[in-house]
Amino acid sequence: MKKLFKGLLALLMAFGIQVSTLANVNAAEVSDLADGEYEVSTALMNSGNINNASMAGGALADKGKLLVENGQWYLIAEFKTLSMGTTIFGNASKIKYYSDFNDKTTATDATIISMRNDAIVVSNSGLLTNQEAVKEVKIPLATNATGIYINMFVDFMNYAPDAYLAIDVDSALPIYNLDNGNYAVAVDVLKADSDDSSMAAQAVKSATVQATDGNLLVTLQMGSVSMMGQTAFIDNVEIEQADSSYLAANITNHDEAGNVSEVQFALTKNTKITNVKFYYGGSSRGSSARLLLGLDNPTVIEPSKFVSDGTYNVDIDLWNASKDEASMAASAIENKATIVVKDGVATMYITTKEMTMGNIKAWLEELYIGSINENYKDSPATSEAKNADDKTIMWSFVLPNEEALFDVVVNPHVAMMGNADIPARMKVDYETLVKVSDSTDAPTIDEGDEDADTLAPETTTPNPSAPDSTTPAEKDSSVSTDKSNAVKTGDNFNMELIGGLLISSLATILFLTRKKLCK
Repeated sequence: MKKLFKGLLALLMAFGIQVSTLANVNAAEVSDLADGEYEVSTALMNSGNINNASMAGGALADKGKLLVENGQWYLIAEFKTLSMGTTIFGNASKIKYYSDFNDKTTATDATIISMRNDAIVVSNSGLLTNQEAVKEVKIPLATNATGIYINMFVDFMNYAPDAYLAIDVDSALPIYNLDNGNYAVAVDVLKADSDDSSMAAQAVKSATVQATDGNLLVTLQMGSVSMMGQTAFIDNVEIEQADSSYLAANITNHDEAGNVSEVQFALTKNTKITNVKFYYGGSSRGSSARLLLGLDNPTVIEPSKFVSDGTYNVDIDLWNASKDEASMAASAIENKATIVVKDGVATMYITTKEMTMGNIKAWLEELYIGSINENYKDSPATSEAKNADDKTIMWSFVLPNEEALFDVVVNPHVAMMGNADIPARMKVDYETLVKVSDSTDAPTIDEGDEDADTLAPETTTPNPSAPDSTTPAEKDSSVSTDKSNAVKTGDNFNMELIGGLLISSLATILFLTRKKLCK
């Protein structure tokens, strides 16, 4: 029997971790809510019958916060001035909670989170306004609890009644505390009494949120609404406040016809759903709805690298489409580009030159902005200036984004390569970005200084009769001392090109040798 017991004990010890884990799961109830902060409805109920309201119920705000931290629940209850008519006012203080309501010795002081300065107090001399009183207290709750028994002192009663502080967990709405920054969020407008989309959803085109120290400023882009074959525009939007009143949003922009195109307002609470009213066509009667903001999945809007309109210089390179190395056409592009920002739109200007691959000379004949796997032909760069040989020496295009790399497609029109389009990536070194002027005029090339760091302010037409300023080394472009401009290897396409060049060179040598022997 002892051997059997020892064997069982050894087995239990061997599985001790599993037994302990199961015991912990069973010992503590798992929270129905994920860790986070939630808005919940709250109410003070009679301690003798929690189905009836407490006489002191007016001292508690109807909304509170539920904190879930590592599965543990805490309630942030908010108190206000209780009013009964025009002469009876009261405020709660000395708030305690019961760990066991049947044992009154278990009453513990709630943690005071904040005070308020808007209390109304009854004194011997009459009513005193703007007095200090408790605003928020923190109380621990049992996981998945629907409330807790409390005790509080109410000044006008001069009495400390017990009450049941009830919470409506089913009404819990997550509260989102976003890091400081700007965000794009999904947006919808729901009907006031259902989760169906409201007619006003047609008018709200998009939403952004600016988070600053926990406060959220919402900007809505507005459009029109179709009603019974008629088109209407929103005149104004009102947002429900903490005291259940409504405050008009700020109208921050209009379209060309004078219709409201943008409104802005601060959220009174950082929840996904906010009660709103929309006003149409000059009506003084607002249509109630609920604004749904995708605060649970915001997209960070990175601040622009361009602080203001003007002209900027930046270093660029043409990279391989899939490898972090120079593209075979990299030597066709000058490494300094100009960006002109006008009305917030950034246009890049790049200068190009003749490139050499072995015995082949070529120019960048085509440039597209986009991936070769997409409709890149729909986004061609613009040829801004050409040389005497009708070769483009400056291109322009609107920056597709402010990322360090973006897709492009180039074509140097090399016949032996089939004049094929070549995928590549433009690499922009924003660490070198420098604003050089406030001018928003398009730059042009100064023919006398094509290698200058900045482009000339005015367009100059190339002069075919101008003296050739290139050096002998530059004219003999088959000799290159710039290794950065050499053809890069590393992909099959480059290897095929190099192989073709070798075969072409060998054929030329054989032809010349045979010709010499024949003499």
